[in-house]
Amino acid sequence: AKGGAAKDASGGNLASPTATPAAALAALPSPVGGTHREASAGKPAAYRKFEAVLLQSFVESMLPKDSELFGDKESSGVYRSMMAEQLADQISRAGGIGIAKSLEAKHPAETNTPITPMKPA
Repeated sequence: AKGGAAKDASGGNLASPTATPAAALAALPSPVGGTHREASAGKPAAYRKFEAVLLQSFVESMLPKDSELFGDKESSGVYRSMMAEQLADQISRAGGIGIAKSLEAKHPAETNTPITPMKPA
C-alpha cells in the first residue's frame, strides 16, 4: 500500500499484531506470478499456468528475432520474452488452446469422499 503498511485482501493492516500469517502470505507476490492466494486456488489454476508456460514458448518462437520492434540488440531478448509471457498469459486466461481443459478432464478435482476398498470375490 502506498505511504503505509501493506494491506490484506480485506483491507486489514498486515503489519498489525492481529494479522494472521496466512493473510500475510496470501497477499505476498508469488514467485510464479500472481499472489500466493491465486497460486493455491487449486488444480485448474495450475493447469492454466502450465498452459501459459507452454504457450509462452510457442509465442516467443513466432516473434521476430532480428527486428528493431523490441529495441536494441542488448535488450530485445528481454522485451521479446516479456511480450511473449504477457501474450501467452492472456491467451491462457481467454480459454487457451485446450491444454488446461484436457488436463482438468483427465485429472478431475479430488473430493473428500473416502475410497472404499474392493471386497474379494
